Amino acid sequence: MNERFTEVLNRIRKDLRAVDYRTWFKPLQLASWEGGTLVLQVRDGDFQSWFCDHYERLLRETAEQVSGQPVTVEYRLLDPELFDYVARVGAPAVRAPSEAPVVPAPIVFPSEFTFESFVVGPSNHMAYAAGRAVSERPGKAYNPFFIYGGTGLGKTHLLYAIGKTAQQLNPRCRVLYVTSETYTNDMFTYLRLKNMEQFRAKYRDACDILLVDDVQFLRGPETQTQFFHTFNALHRDGKQIVFTSDRPPSEIPNIEERLRSRFEWGLIADINPPELETRVNILRTKADSMSMPIADEVALYIAEQVRDNVRELESCLKILHLASNGGRMALSVRLAQEKLKVYLRNQSRKIPVEQIQKAVAARFGITVDDLTSACRKKTMARPRHVAMYLARKFSQLSFPEIGDKFGGRDHTSVMSGIRNVEKHIRVDTSLQQVVEDLEQRFKR
Repeated sequence: MNERFTEVLNRIRKDLRAVDYRTWFKPLQLASWEGGTLVLQVRDGDFQSWFCDHYERLLRETAEQVSGQPVTVEYRLLDPELFDYVARVGAPAVRAPSEAPVVPAPIVFPSEFTFESFVVGPSNHMAYAAGRAVSERPGKAYNPFFIYGGTGLGKTHLLYAIGKTAQQLNPRCRVLYVTSETYTNDMFTYLRLKNMEQFRAKYRDACDILLVDDVQFLRGPETQTQFFHTFNALHRDGKQIVFTSDRPPSEIPNIEERLRSRFEWGLIADINPPELETRVNILRTKADSMSMPIADEVALYIAEQVRDNVRELESCLKILHLASNGGRMALSVRLAQEKLKVYLRNQSRKIPVEQIQKAVAARFGITVDDLTSACRKKTMARPRHVAMYLARKFSQLSFPEIGDKFGGRDHTSVMSGIRNVEKHIRVDTSLQQVVEDLEQRFKR
């Protein structure tokens, strides 16, 4: 493969979710790249149409960065036999319509994610209790059930626990767990196969409980229309639907109102960052599962340092597990301070995007709503681009995640805005001063 094209793909891979890269970039085959013309081979027109609408701009701009000149992207459709050969030797295989599975294989949920291992506190009690009820009486208690909260607080843990418990109580219960990306990719796979009947059979007829993770990423009118009908069919038949999201339905951008209203039909429960006592209990529970003794003062020290994320608590324990020789060496606060100082320092540098938005809005004399609005006036675009630039630098979020925080914008819009700031701060001293002042604020 052309070295320039390999570099383009490597850069794009860093800024996309793995599932998006695998679905839309890994299948691309390079036909030629001569001068400023990049020719790609793709399977069919449906793939090409979707790729052009959503990812061609990202590909073109990245190619221009690598080559240092304007690039035009062209496409060629592969004949089926050649594509099948390419798929066998490198790209993901695509089933023929007759081979597409109708009934999903039974899901084996990770053994560690159970209701018993979920540490309950005031911040998550409602979601936990409702999840228990749903698993015991699917389709009857809270349907749909919508869980929302920040990253790393246990939403997926609850989804797994609901599915696992429902299977244990009723071995004939068919549970389907998907992310919104998986649902979208499935839909377009079956569209390419021209076999939407099997798609509908998989998601409507062949499951009793549908668990959908990160529903806030359900994008595109066609995807949302299909999901709307999926929801209606499941709910009509008394089948349980459970969603997770990083925000309540009322705050999800770019979602159809009819779908938003469906999300709000049942129970909505939030999961908040755990309180100090809950964080200590989480550490004790996780340490026990790792067979690692942990003194109260060590657990308290970690819990005081990590306030907002259960996964970060677990990461601290894993670091100390290695430092204590697999739990065989006694842990002290001093050892914890020494072994965790680099990790905690790096974590403390993460600035929430919401905090960045507030600071930028105040500096430019506008509101946060202005930053996330659809308005493209220069008076709004400049501060929005600055906020995106700072979010990329201080929040450690990907381009798609930043776009989601700015009214559901496409990742290519985020990249373009960031490049705009990078370009102008070199020549615009007033903009450079504004950005430096804001950066110093976040470095304190």
